[in-house]
Amino acid sequence: MKTRFAHVCLAAAALLAGLCRAAAATETLDPVADPAAVVASGNMRFTVLTPRMIRIEQSANKRFEDRATFAIVNRRLPVPPFTTETQGGYLYVRTEALTLKYLIGSTPRLSDKSPKNLSVTFTMGGREQAWFPGKDDAQNLMGTTRTLDRAWGDAQRGALEKGVLSRAGWAVVDDSPSTVRGDGSRSFPLAPNEEGFPWWQEPADQQATDWYFMGYGHDYKAALRDFTRVAGRVPMPPKYIFGYWYSRYWAYSQGDFIGLVTDMERNDIPVDVMIMDMDWHKSGWTGWTWNTSLIPNPTYLIDYFHRHGLRTALNLHPADGIANYEDGYGTISVDYKIKFDKFFTRRNVLEIEVMPS
Repeated sequence: MKTRFAHVCLAAAALLAGLCRAAAATETLDPVADPAAVVASGNMRFTVLTPRMIRIEQSANKRFEDRATFAIVNRRLPVPPFTTETQGGYLYVRTEALTLKYLIGSTPRLSDKSPKNLSVTFTMGGREQAWFPGKDDAQNLMGTTRTLDRAWGDAQRGALEKGVLSRAGWAVVDDSPSTVRGDGSRSFPLAPNEEGFPWWQEPADQQATDWYFMGYGHDYKAALRDFTRVAGRVPMPPKYIFGYWYSRYWAYSQGDFIGLVTDMERNDIPVDVMIMDMDWHKSGWTGWTWNTSLIPNPTYLIDYFHRHGLRTALNLHPADGIANYEDGYGTISVDYKIKFDKFFTRRNVLEIEVMPS
């Protein structure tokens, strides 16, 4: 099971790591928070990241996560002013905007649906607002979803994940290792592999709780700004990304692609990106070897696109792993010390498109 999951994660982790490196070019990313921002109480750990963002962790064996994760890459922020106080069996952590109240010795769970063990209060519009584990955020403005397939109108609204903005004034990013998202994925830690490349790792504590409470009221710009401080900056997409992409699920040959470009130029259609769908490779749904019966000279075709001012990308569905008949199987199996005994046929696939070259 672990090996199969690794196959599914290969491309996603590589893309994430690439984005992290792009962000790191303009800022320093450090997943270990300043010790002065950390408040520990038994098997709980609270990290004051900003006046309006507090990380809340619980680990029965006190194995807290200090590595970067798929979601969070930076926790080393300037420590904001805050105070702590123990009173009546409760620990209070107060910033200029939030008051966190924790029942010492308790284990907050989403099933609590009560402020008895843990709560965070703040003021919005002159009124006190309160969050506690398990509280429903029906006013959340929602986030994203894995795929836009069949996304006609509001058809995919129910598949959207909760986002970091809410009319309720608060949001929670759940980075707990056991939390399963709508697409079946989970967050994992990242750490350098033998080659120094950020790669997924097993969690320090699989059953740990790892929440990021954000109480920004309706200051949505500040919420997004501070979220990028911990999640990493999003690189500005190049201009061509916003142009016209031609993509059709069709078994185009090399001559067909060249004919398309010729027709578009003749009719003055300002296309920017030409996508080669899955028939660029052999073997149907997942594949890594060029289908030379359709595209006999891939290098020439890609160069042709570039000479005509086009970017291109290959549609890739990597969930079925790398079969032993692929051209690069031998090299991959040696490099990663993985033996692929059979070709996976699971159809719960992860679909991505690589950034056009």
